[in-house]
Amino acid sequence: MKINQWAVWILILGVVGGTGCSPLAPIPVQSETVHFSGGSTTGPLTIRRVELRFSNGQAETIVPRNGKLSTQAIIQFNGNGLFRASWLVDDRVVEAVSTTVTFGNTLTVDMAPPTRLPTFEPGQHRLTLRIEQPVSSLTIPTLIFMVTADENSEGKTQIK
Repeated sequence: MKINQWAVWILILGVVGGTGCSPLAPIPVQSETVHFSGGSTTGPLTIRRVELRFSNGQAETIVPRNGKLSTQAIIQFNGNGLFRASWLVDDRVVEAVSTTVTFGNTLTVDMAPPTRLPTFEPGQHRLTLRIEQPVSSLTIPTLIFMVTADENSEGKTQIK
């Protein structure tokens, strides 16, 4: 036992002994072995999971012609490094994304406010995120949005 631990025990024994209680025997301190291992931010950046969704939380939506539509990707990862990706609508790039990931384990990528999804062309459209770095073998989901011919129609959340 260290000197400061003995001092605490002497103090406790003096207090307890003075109150009529039985004296306490010191309990030896057991040292635990602590293992430190790399957290989720050590090593090269790797993608574990990708979830895409529209602002309504769904994977499909209906929007009126020239309506506003936003999306986000929730990416779970390990490690740190450069993340580069592109938002694609019908296989055409509408926005590039690049950021350095240095901590945490979840990256949320919102489509930047100045970028507008092309809702001027009526019909069904596919939206996905093409991850360029780090290279991943994950299958990235595809979102579907339907643009109606009427600018005044109310958006629905399901496509049949």
